[in-house]
Amino acid sequence: MDRLTRFLENSLKLHLPQGGLLRNSVTLFTGATLGQLIPFFAGPVLARLYSPSDFGFFALMSTTAGIASLISTGSYEYAVVKAPDDDDAVDLLGLAVALSLFFSFISALIIFSILLFVDPWVNNPFGWVWMLVPLFVFFQGLMNVLNFRLNRQMNYRCMAKGKMLRDSAMTFSQLVFGFLHVRWGLLPGVMVGQTAANCFFVSRLKSVFFAAIRELSFKRLRNTFIKYYRYPLYLMPAHIINELSIHVPIYCLNIFFSNSAVGLYALPQKFLNVPVVLIGNSIGQVFFKDAVRQLHTPDELKRTTLSLFSMLFYVGVIPFSTVMVFGDSIITWFFGAEWYLSGVYAQYLSPWLMFVLIGSPISRLFTVLDQQNKSLWFNIVLLCIRTGGLFVGVFVFNSADVAVKLFAVSGALYWIFLSFYILRMVHVELIPVAVNIFVTWFLVLSILVAIRCAM
Repeated sequence: MDRLTRFLENSLKLHLPQGGLLRNSVTLFTGATLGQLIPFFAGPVLARLYSPSDFGFFALMSTTAGIASLISTGSYEYAVVKAPDDDDAVDLLGLAVALSLFFSFISALIIFSILLFVDPWVNNPFGWVWMLVPLFVFFQGLMNVLNFRLNRQMNYRCMAKGKMLRDSAMTFSQLVFGFLHVRWGLLPGVMVGQTAANCFFVSRLKSVFFAAIRELSFKRLRNTFIKYYRYPLYLMPAHIINELSIHVPIYCLNIFFSNSAVGLYALPQKFLNVPVVLIGNSIGQVFFKDAVRQLHTPDELKRTTLSLFSMLFYVGVIPFSTVMVFGDSIITWFFGAEWYLSGVYAQYLSPWLMFVLIGSPISRLFTVLDQQNKSLWFNIVLLCIRTGGLFVGVFVFNSADVAVKLFAVSGALYWIFLSFYILRMVHVELIPVAVNIFVTWFLVLSILVAIRCAM
C-alpha cells in the first residue's frame, strides 16, 4: 500500500500531505476495491439470474430508500467529523441514530397505510416488498453515521474492512436469492450487507456508540439539534436534491415507459458508478477531514485541492473515455445481448460520471467553508436542468433514448462548471487547468475513436 502511494505521488507529481490524504485514501480505496471485485465479477451472473424488469423494480425501491436515508439522519453525520470537541461528536452520533430510527418507524407506518388502500399487486406481483424499505433506510442511515464517526477517529482501516464485508455479504446473498429464483431478492441482499457492516462497525465503536445511546435525553437532543441546525437546513436538502437529480430518470422511465426501461438504464449506471463510489467516496471522506484541518492555511488547502482534482482526472480519463467509445460492445459482451441498449446508455453516461468522479470529492469544500447554502442552490439548478431535459425527451420526442442522452449531457455540463467553480473558491487559476484537461481528454478520445474505426 505504501509503494502504491509513493508511485501515485511521484508519477502524478502530487503535492499532498505526506502520510495524509493520499495514504489514507489508498487505505479506504484498497478495502473498497477488494469488496467491489466480488459484485463486479458477479455482475454477469446477476444479469442472467434477474431480468431487466427485476433490476428496474430493485432500482426504484433502493433509490427511494437511499433518498429517504438522507432525510433520516438530517445530515448530522457530517457534523460528527467537524464538531470542535468529542462530547459534541458523541451527542451528534446519538442524535443522528435517534432521528434515523424515528424516521424509519414513521415511514413504515406510511407505507403500511398506503398498502392497505392500494393493491400492491396491481403493477408488480412483489409490491409488498416495499415494507422492507424502512429497514433499508435505518440500516443505511446507521451505516452512514458510524462511517463518519470512524472518519473522525481516522480509523480508515476499519472503514475499509466494513466496506469489504458489506459488499461481500450483499453479493453472496443476491446470488443465493437469484439461484433460488427469488425475483425480488436484490433488495434484501443489500440489507444483508448493510447488517453485516453495521454489526462490524458497532463492535469497533462499542464504547462510543453505547455512550451516545445511554446519554440520550430530550434536552441534549434538542440542544444539539439547534446548535448544528445548518446541517438539516442547508446540507440535507442539498444532498436530497442532488440524489433526486441523479436518479430522476428512474422515476421518469418507470412512470412513462416500464420497469424494463428502468433496468436497462440502472444496470450501466450502477456499474459505471462503482469507480465513482470507490474512489470518490474513499478520497472524499479523507479530503473532508484534511480540509477541515487546513482551513486556516489557505495556500496548503489550494495545493491539496488542485492536486486532488488533477489526480482524479488522470485516473478517470482513460477508463471513462474507453466506455464512451466502446461502451455498447463492452456491456453486450459482459452482460449478454439482452443488455445492448444498456451499453448505449453507458456511452451517454460516461462523460457525466467521469466529472462526478473528479468533482464530487472536492465538493465537500462547501461544508468545510460553511457555504452549504450555495451547495443547496447549485443542486436546485441541477435538478431543474435535468428534469427539463428528461421531460423534453419524454414529451417532445417520446423516446427513452433521447431522455437519457439529454440527462447525461446536462449532468456533464453541470459538473464541469461546478468543479471549476469550486477550484475558484480556493483561488486556483482556471485557464491553465482547463486547457490541460480538455486538450488531454481530446487526445485520448481521438486515439480511441481511431482504434474503433480501424477495427
